[in-house]
Amino acid sequence: MLKRKLKTALIVSVLMIILMILLSAVVALFYKLSASSGDLSVNIGIYLVMILYVVPIVFLYGIPVSILCDYLTKSVAHNKLFSFGLYVFFGGLFIFVYGLIFLPDFKLIELLKSSMPIFTLSIISSILFWIINEKQK
Repeated sequence: MLKRKLKTALIVSVLMIILMILLSAVVALFYKLSASSGDLSVNIGIYLVMILYVVPIVFLYGIPVSILCDYLTKSVAHNKLFSFGLYVFFGGLFIFVYGLIFLPDFKLIELLKSSMPIFTLSIISSILFWIINEKQK
């Protein structure tokens, strides 16, 4: 089971890195087309810095959550649907873990407003993790 989880985490990490590179390219394209006055390098830099965090987060948060989801759903009827719900729930819950760890003055509304890209990417990552994990069973 752990070998499958490690393989899944590696695949999800690579896919998320590719997604973030594509997102930074899209951000650059929109900036170029809109002639925005903001600093393009800062916006691209945010995605590139996030890439540094993807692999450790997927391995240190995603694998334990996946093992927990497998444990919670092994005796449940319709466990695939329930499992999917748990993956999405824990993917969304990551933003709170992020807030508790990285933000000294944890305020939920401000966290959600300022961290919507992280929240969205964590949901996408959790869905990818579930899909890849289910395909490998």
